[in-house]
Amino acid sequence: MNAVTKIKRALLVLLQDHSFTSLTVTLICARAGISRPTFYKYFTDKYDLMITVYEDDIAKCLQNDSWQKIMIDALSYIREHRQYMQAVLDYHGQNSFIAFLLTYTKQCTSQLITKRSGWPMDERLRYGLTMFTYGVCYTLIDWVRDGCHTSPEEFTRQVGDAMPVVLKPYLLEND
Repeated sequence: MNAVTKIKRALLVLLQDHSFTSLTVTLICARAGISRPTFYKYFTDKYDLMITVYEDDIAKCLQNDSWQKIMIDALSYIREHRQYMQAVLDYHGQNSFIAFLLTYTKQCTSQLITKRSGWPMDERLRYGLTMFTYGVCYTLIDWVRDGCHTSPEEFTRQVGDAMPVVLKPYLLEND
């Protein structure tokens, strides 16, 4: 197993018994069986590691052109890694995961809209996307905190139903 995989696994294991706030790079390195210089070769800090774990796994979901498929795959990942998600969502300081999630979700959805439409988003689409992103992300946070009881498919259907009309032709069309 390579160093990056060891570090990522160490984070996931440690978050089963520790809050993200209480984790230190030293603790992560000890669990991974690597040195601090090795950690810093790959990650800036524990926040960079937290985001990289999510981005690397969610990147697999984003390879699809279907908004519904992306959502179902991402929600399935989040449900499967609920303990990790709960731990990172509970951190509210500088470099919070929630701030990252809002920006990342908006960026990925914007890229999908641009790819499907073939042109840059106008102000109306950007405004609708901002409202939609906040609604989806905060609903997702509640879903995780409530135990992910609604299925990814049902969650996606409900979010699709509540999607602003201006976005539907770009995200729901041809799915």
